[in-house]
Amino acid sequence: MNVILLTVFVGLILVALAVALFFYTSATSRGRSPEQDSLMPLEDEFPSAPQSCQRCLRELDAQTTFKR
Repeated sequence: MNVILLTVFVGLILVALAVALFFYTSATSRGRSPEQDSLMPLEDEFPSAPQSCQRCLRELDAQTTFKR
């Protein structure tokens, strides 16, 4: 009998934790659901410069390279 009461008690604790975490995540989601976030493309850590700037960056790099 004690094992059944312990199992019910632990189950209720887990349900309460799940409900609390659900409300916490829904309150802090900023209007977006996890499904929307999972469909978003990954952001580049270092976004590349536009094609027109690539040539300028190469020229700048060639000018600032120290020659021995």
